[in-house]
Amino acid sequence: MARVEVVVAQLPDGWPGQRPTPWSPRAHALASRRPGDRARSLAADCLLSLLCQRWGVSAHWYAPSGQPSCDGAHLTASHDGARVVAAIADCRAGVDVVDCRRPAAWMTRLLNEPGPDPHRAWAVREAALKWTGVGLAIDPRTLRVTRGAGDLCEWLDTWWVVHLPDGRTVPVAAGAWGHYALALAVERPVVLTCDEHVLA
Repeated sequence: MARVEVVVAQLPDGWPGQRPTPWSPRAHALASRRPGDRARSLAADCLLSLLCQRWGVSAHWYAPSGQPSCDGAHLTASHDGARVVAAIADCRAGVDVVDCRRPAAWMTRLLNEPGPDPHRAWAVREAALKWTGVGLAIDPRTLRVTRGAGDLCEWLDTWWVVHLPDGRTVPVAAGAWGHYALALAVERPVVLTCDEHVLA
């Protein structure tokens, strides 16, 4: 049975503000980013560090693709707007969060089926693509998504199955976290622990 721990956080206004900038394995790469993107990436790093400490595994680093890694577990993270989410698992996993107040026109163009909730549909695809380890190197328009059965937790209340171009399928749990769509790609059955963390 898969074991996954998810931590979510809201980015405080002006974070990290006057406090010392949190250490990041990508500090050099983040220096050229816009302040908001840099803050969200630093917050994701903080959550990933927290999860690595909780699981007693090595500190995380990043592959050239930008995917977080560590010895002894699988890591994944996402951020959008003022929300940041990170997960650690004993199996392959992918997570995504999307601000549902964002215009959805660009997402709709990359979805191959109509639906009432393009933000959630995009989060499901993005989580599945992160699960593959190659992300948007796979064209999201080549994915087919069908409805699965069951729920996982308060935030993740529907299951979907993403059909990849190579014939593999990825189960993805999706739901809402306030004004945000949240999705977690992970094998089933799964033992999930979720909590919110306050970024100080």
